[in-house]
Amino acid sequence: MLSLRVCAWSCAGAHREREGEPGGLSALVAERAERNGGRAQPERRKVPGAYSGRDRDAEEQAAAEEGGKSKKKLIIFIIIGVLLGAAAAGGAAFFLLGGKEEVVVEVESIKKEAIYSKIRTLEGKPSFVATLQSADGKRHYLQAFVEAKSRDQDVADALTLHMPLIVARLNNLFATQDFDELMSIEGKEKLQQASTELVQGILQEKIGKPGVEKILFTNFVMQ
Repeated sequence: MLSLRVCAWSCAGAHREREGEPGGLSALVAERAERNGGRAQPERRKVPGAYSGRDRDAEEQAAAEEGGKSKKKLIIFIIIGVLLGAAAAGGAAFFLLGGKEEVVVEVESIKKEAIYSKIRTLEGKPSFVATLQSADGKRHYLQAFVEAKSRDQDVADALTLHMPLIVARLNNLFATQDFDELMSIEGKEKLQQASTELVQGILQEKIGKPGVEKILFTNFVMQ
């Protein structure tokens, strides 16, 4: 019933408005404006702290840009720190390794004076006499004068101390030689090398070092 009255009133007002009579929608609007103190619509007040969608988007974009700038600054600082550290390390290495010239002092090795020790037999004779092996069935002899060359007095003293052992082993070595082989230079050099190694082995066992540079045959006679 109410809706029919509103509709009838609205239609009648519209009809009167078309005919130039006051009332209708225009009168209703004017009446409401008069009730609101001359304002057609109530004023909308902005609530403090309220943000529109555009303000929120702008804030988020600004925060993102600020974060990107902070990350770029951090990366730049890290790169600068790495470069400074590398430069400092290079400077330290240059100072420690290449900053100063290396001083090389060449020290010439000074050889001590040679000491020649005569290797004597148990009877005190200055030479060795040994019977040699031979393929012709004849008896052949070797007579050799032997000296040991060293450069330390302690080696010379050790040779004197262990002379009986050295003489006995040299006698055994000479007795095993072949007459025909010793006729050549190569045979004599081979016997000399074997004699040197034999004496060096004895000294290595007794004093802890070979000591002797070489065994020399000052006289070598065969018949």
